[in-house]
Amino acid sequence: MNHFGNKRLSDSQDLFLEALKNRFLAAIYSKDPEQTRQVYLQISAHARHGLPYPGETREKILRQVQAAFLRFYEFVTSPSVNLSAPFQELKTLLADRVKARQDRICHIDFDVWRNRADLAFWQLDRVIENAITVQLTSGCSHFCRRCNEWALPGVRAHFSFAAARTLLERLIAAGNTDPALYGASDPLDWKDDPRSLADLLIPFAHQAQFSLITKVPRKQKQVLLRLHENNIPVSVSITDKNRNRVAALEASAGIHLQKQHDSNDLLIPAGLDEDFIHIKSSITDAYGTEVTPEGIFIIIPTFTSALYPMGHKKLPVTRKTSVFPKKKSDVRHCWWIISNPWKWWGNQTPGSICPACSTFRWKIFCWITDPWICPPRGCGT
Repeated sequence: MNHFGNKRLSDSQDLFLEALKNRFLAAIYSKDPEQTRQVYLQISAHARHGLPYPGETREKILRQVQAAFLRFYEFVTSPSVNLSAPFQELKTLLADRVKARQDRICHIDFDVWRNRADLAFWQLDRVIENAITVQLTSGCSHFCRRCNEWALPGVRAHFSFAAARTLLERLIAAGNTDPALYGASDPLDWKDDPRSLADLLIPFAHQAQFSLITKVPRKQKQVLLRLHENNIPVSVSITDKNRNRVAALEASAGIHLQKQHDSNDLLIPAGLDEDFIHIKSSITDAYGTEVTPEGIFIIIPTFTSALYPMGHKKLPVTRKTSVFPKKKSDVRHCWWIISNPWKWWGNQTPGSICPACSTFRWKIFCWITDPWICPPRGCGT
């Protein structure tokens, strides 16, 4: 079963729904009852008649709309707006679709994922070289209240073991040895029975140092201990809900785990605590690409706000993508212009003969980085 549908249709629906979300908020800020009701009903209708299995991005937007509804509850349930019944209908629809996806958890093979992405070889190379996040699963067993990524409740899909191994091999071959293996997910949720995350990562222990932060899902303690025993660094995200359980695990195993987020002062009030009014710092300042079982995205950091509740902007990567961000390291980053730049800046961009492939390529604009980049032969540019 194809849980993700047509990628181009999915991407276009994501953009359309995001625009509706912003119009809904604008109507609330304007205290326009008619517009608020009209836009919310459009969102509800879009959710009912869209793809049967809404992708991760689309479901996040719908949940952001519902969170905004609750934040401005007094206004949207007032007699002049009266959206209580449509809100309950959308809430039920989302719950039903969560159950349907969790009842049909799938494993995505590499070729299926690559074919659905429909990228040229040089584009996929740029994605791998500049990946800051490789999300091994879709959905999360914890979906924390203040998750800046708005993780969806419950695991819905995994990369297969072979697909995940292929991705890690390609990352290492490209010299990209430190991306995060989580996003809107918990890395320890990943499995392809009988294999666990430890089986996937131990063979790469001396070749890479991937970033791992976990809440330690129940029944995954042994996986965590195997990672620790093989010197694979894992940080534990601590909240009141798992603090005692993690402390008991450390005591019983005689180990000390690195901890993150163990202070309310460090938590950005995002996710279900987003107020849709204030502008807050971003959870990241990294530029690069993100790989998930459902798609590939360019990540641009932003402030956390009503416009960008996740603290970054995600741009879907398609065949038409001609600009990729170089993975940020310290303060260095640049845009790679891999197409005819005249359509962007007119005739002001100088070109030159590339010494590597003896073809005419375009000079890039950059900050503190190598001043030239060429797509490989046969890229079609």
